[in-house]
Amino acid sequence: MSAGVLSLVRALPLTSGQERLLAGDRVAASGVRRRLESIAVLVEGPLDVETLQRALDVVVDRHEALTTTIRARTDGVMVQLVGRHRVLIERRDLPDANPTLVSTAPVRRPTDPDLLHVEVAKLGRERHVVSLAIHHAISDGWSVAALFTELSEAYRATFTGERPRLPDLGDGYSHACEQLWQRRRDRSDDARRAYWTKELAGPWPPVGLPGTPGLSRTVADVPLIVVRSPRTALAALALTLYAEAGATDLRIGTLVPGRAGAGLQHLIGFFANTVVVRLRIDPAAPLEALEASANQKLASALAHQDTPIQDVMHDLQTDPDFTPTQLYEVMFSFETMRRTLVIDGASCTEIPASVPSPRTAPTTVALRWQFEQSDAVSRGTLTYAAGRVDSLTAARLSMRFRLAVAMLSESRGMTVGDAVALL
Repeated sequence: MSAGVLSLVRALPLTSGQERLLAGDRVAASGVRRRLESIAVLVEGPLDVETLQRALDVVVDRHEALTTTIRARTDGVMVQLVGRHRVLIERRDLPDANPTLVSTAPVRRPTDPDLLHVEVAKLGRERHVVSLAIHHAISDGWSVAALFTELSEAYRATFTGERPRLPDLGDGYSHACEQLWQRRRDRSDDARRAYWTKELAGPWPPVGLPGTPGLSRTVADVPLIVVRSPRTALAALALTLYAEAGATDLRIGTLVPGRAGAGLQHLIGFFANTVVVRLRIDPAAPLEALEASANQKLASALAHQDTPIQDVMHDLQTDPDFTPTQLYEVMFSFETMRRTLVIDGASCTEIPASVPSPRTAPTTVALRWQFEQSDAVSRGTLTYAAGRVDSLTAARLSMRFRLAVAMLSESRGMTVGDAVALL
């Protein structure tokens, strides 16, 4: 067992992210547990597992989300149940094992109510793989970075007998969840919702992507060139979509932390949100103008990132011509985070996950352009709905994106139309 007996503390309303998670699972109705984040770190050098356990205790005690599960009340309303239990590190002794094989086969994936699982596999005297698996019901990408940062500092302090220097969590997770729920119930964010209604109003031209919008039960991946700037990546994506489909009015769903509000910056939990960046393409405009527009639109969207996307959809449905599938068919995310341990005297390297392609992963999004930059690994990946987009189209999109990045970086003075003619 990785956890002791659960002691219930309180019930909380769901975050808007948790609402979307449950709604997505109901739509998919596939029985596939696809909401898991798994990270493995190869530690070469001294690692004291008892110290790591005490450090984990410190972090778990600080963050209620790590001992939270989701249940239905007697009236059917889903709530979070905050409990208290100790998350125990599971240990394995695997002398001379391949670190990559160890990282892809944890003993036990987290299952409700045990949504966090930590494991240490000993490969040699000073060679270990630390694996962490956490369910998205209690975390997002921002949370994973926070978890590793705090675990590293708590390990350092515990090992040296010092008090860990950890960030202030404000009023805590419970207060944050209740405050966010109250704000939605009171409609105290109507001004922000009005911004989105105006920004995303029709007409609703089709993007022109292949296939029929709807649920696809499998996805596949092709690699993308890694781009150092979100604005360049977003502008290159706009060029690519314009070249592919001729669309001049683009709505791109963009994954954001959803933590602009005070008190959320250092909390572990599922607060991530999706905003829609709307870009209008002018073939006569210089490439520099497209990149500047992408930067401005992204900044404006981030300033309004705390309005849940499901509330935006609800407001837009007053337009008789609107359907949810028209809001966006393309997703974009750009994450820069430290996702590895820091152990004094040891080398810690994230082991890239080996993800099969194609694979079962129900989605209603045709294309997902994802960029991750961490201390050890930089990745760009195009994940496409295999039931809607074929592999040749995905490969062509990847190549066009590569060329678009090069033009944005090197071809100053060129217009958008000139660039697209060369893609």
